[in-house]
Amino acid sequence: MTTIAEREELKKRLIELVESEPDFVNSLLNDVMKEIKRRKRDLEFDKLLEENFKEYEAVFRALA
Repeated sequence: MTTIAEREELKKRLIELVESEPDFVNSLLNDVMKEIKRRKRDLEFDKLLEENFKEYEAVFRALA
């Protein structure tokens, strides 16, 4: 785990990066947001799949 001082230093460096490379940071943030959305969709799909398997468990067992 990072200390408060380490986080403050990281924050300072990130601000410097935003100032010196705004296009890169914007692109990076867009990529991060896409990844967050993808993971959220994956979690929602997994939850739906699990719910369906629970709901139709008896049917699946009968077919097996």
